[in-house]
Amino acid sequence: MANITITDKNNNVESFSLEKLTISLFELTYLIGEPNIELCEKISKSVFEKIEQKKQASLSKEELEEYIKEILLEKNKNLHEIYVTRHKKKDTQTQHIIKEKMFVSFLNLETGFDNPFNLKQRFSENPKLTDQIIEYIKTGVFYPSTNILTNHKTNLIFSSQTIRLSDCLEDIFDSLLVKSKCEKKKVPSAINLDNIRSKEALVSSTKKKACGIKNIIDFYILAQEKITDRKQKNAQNTFYINIEHPDAIDVVKNKTSKNNNFVFLIPDRFMHNLLENKVYYLKKEGAKTIETTKEEAEQTITPSLYLDFLFSKIIDENYFDFVFVDKLKNKNVFLDKTNELSSIGYQPVFENDSFFTGIIDVSKFVRTTGALKTFKWKELKEVIFNSVKFLDACIDHSEYLDESLEKNVKKTRRLYLSITGYFSLLDLLDVPFESDDALVFGENLSEFVSYYSKKASIELAKEKRPFLDYTKTKYIDNDVFEYSKGVQKTLFSEINKAKKLLTTKLLVDWTELKNNQRKFGIRNSTTYSVIFSDIYSIANNTTNTINPPENHKFVKIANENYSFLEGTPREKINNQHLIKLQNVFEKFCDGICNVNLFYEKTNQVIEDMKKDFIQTYKTNNLCYLPKMISKEDVFTIDDDSFKKSL
Repeated sequence: MANITITDKNNNVESFSLEKLTISLFELTYLIGEPNIELCEKISKSVFEKIEQKKQASLSKEELEEYIKEILLEKNKNLHEIYVTRHKKKDTQTQHIIKEKMFVSFLNLETGFDNPFNLKQRFSENPKLTDQIIEYIKTGVFYPSTNILTNHKTNLIFSSQTIRLSDCLEDIFDSLLVKSKCEKKKVPSAINLDNIRSKEALVSSTKKKACGIKNIIDFYILAQEKITDRKQKNAQNTFYINIEHPDAIDVVKNKTSKNNNFVFLIPDRFMHNLLENKVYYLKKEGAKTIETTKEEAEQTITPSLYLDFLFSKIIDENYFDFVFVDKLKNKNVFLDKTNELSSIGYQPVFENDSFFTGIIDVSKFVRTTGALKTFKWKELKEVIFNSVKFLDACIDHSEYLDESLEKNVKKTRRLYLSITGYFSLLDLLDVPFESDDALVFGENLSEFVSYYSKKASIELAKEKRPFLDYTKTKYIDNDVFEYSKGVQKTLFSEINKAKKLLTTKLLVDWTELKNNQRKFGIRNSTTYSVIFSDIYSIANNTTNTINPPENHKFVKIANENYSFLEGTPREKINNQHLIKLQNVFEKFCDGICNVNLFYEKTNQVIEDMKKDFIQTYKTNNLCYLPKMISKEDVFTIDDDSFKKSL
């Protein structure tokens, strides 16, 4: 055999080895389910003969790869496809530059990744933890929330402000003042309108009809747009009301702005009547409605027809979400407080309360050894512990809009550590997304993050102390951490891949955790949920939360900033599978698991939406987030034209 040398891009030289190439190809045959050492030997010899025909004593690594691909295309197309996929060039340095430029543009980072938002100065009392968090940001393993990054100058780094309007003129204007402060400081806000009287109700002091919810929404939106002129789509305006409110249908019919989020709270009563296909009767009492007799009723609700109308509006304008409010009560560990919704992922909080959040990209925890792929559970545990420590420190480093908000936040010390990139993770592990393997592994992954985030919080409580309102919660009676594992598997399903990935999973012992919580308490009333993370997912070139992939179109605008438009999913995913996946993740969350269900505009779409809506409720999921698929042509950050624009 002639001596042939191969030179890589760094000018390193090595001898061509038939044995090495054969072993490399043999590993790939496992990925296509056809291990065949004889075939690999033949292909390797053909590659060598091809080089000899060209009379090349020396060639580059790129030339060798082209010869290999040419022979594979002749001998085995499946093997050719997997080889091309595995050997696709990845310019990691370019990816890093793109990511950093995007962050600088989107989030106004002045120092880039070397010291994002002056982290070292702001958290100087713990330099080791600070350096670790900066390294996580550089590598894309963990990101603090957008607020922590964008509000680095004002230091208002809590997630959002929640406002529950009272039905009086003074409170409406006082709340507008609070909301205006939020707007000025770029803090998202959510407004509960459930206490506002219907437009048909009489105001006793004036003997005239009340203004109603629609006029209050218009008033708040107009104040924002006229004064701040900030009309871009974001989470900074979230309005929510009970679907049975007398003015709910008025809001749907006459929605003013598409730049805001509207959420309907769905009570069990509505769902029970929907499932039984019943008409039920409601009597108006101010802002509330109560079930009553036909003779006493002032309005009737046919849930099925009501949903038809709502879904038709979603098809046209794509702006309503739904939360099953009675189910959400089970997530509340406090004994004397009622949950409100945050504008960030609709996570449960209290009135005039907030939380802190950050995102772990789980697709960064894959270890590849030849053809063997494993999940790095130990490394994930370390990131969870450091992330919880950092987010808890943020509570004490943040400034607040007023003393009342600061007091409330420190009473609960609420965190929602989140994850993203689950689809990308499965893709790297060669696990089909629509499989029971994905469900079983997802359930265990969610349990792992929940368990170790709480374990980290208990260790913090041992070192410092539990949150201030600890004695007013279920934690006192140890009535927590009760989770039922076990996914509903398909008949004759195989979960062998999940089983293999779980063999190296670290110990999860809820009994031990309960015992430690009884001894030391817990530092944070909540620790984990799954929240949308659009910017981070795009910058990391990974998928969002547990969602299937979406393409993204980037638009370079005049002031050197970058914006993006969401496009179509790369492939159609069965919504029934997504509902199951949401369930296995959400059972371990302290809040709502964010996942979109996608729809195309067809004659059947309303019936499909209604079926998924009912199935979501029956599966005990907390929210239904429908989204219509856009038809735009899109491209990702891998696209050459986007790279050149930088």
